[in-house]
Amino acid sequence: MAPTADTSGWSATAPATFTFSSAGSKTAYAWAKDSAGNVSAARTATVVITTINLPLEDVTPPTITFISPSSKYVYGSNIGIKANSADNVAVTKMELYVDGKLQLTTSASAINTKVSITKGVHEIVVKSYDAANNVASSSKTVNRFF
Repeated sequence: MAPTADTSGWSATAPATFTFSSAGSKTAYAWAKDSAGNVSAARTATVVITTINLPLEDVTPPTITFISPSSKYVYGSNIGIKANSADNVAVTKMELYVDGKLQLTTSASAINTKVSITKGVHEIVVKSYDAANNVASSSKTVNRFF
């Protein structure tokens, strides 16, 4: 049924969105009213509303497992660093830092490399990212004696 010029709810601007309470074929109606109170004939548009089951938002960060170095004491200038990462969706990137300096970036879910370090105490940090940009970080402190 068409509204009259006296019907409440007239607006000077068209709505940006519509909300339908259920799925299915829906017809939207629009009328215009001029300053003299004349109401136009209806314009209609039919749309089909479907429901989509979207996946839940991923808020779970990846997990990181350090494999080596297995001891906090290391010998020699080159140490092996090996770490794996897993995620409930997918690991998209891993980074390796030694003493805050980026050493390696990979799109794989594992790091297996050697880095050169000087004598003294060093911090090794591995970061892992997933597709939702969740990030995990794991660190180890090592002490090179010789």
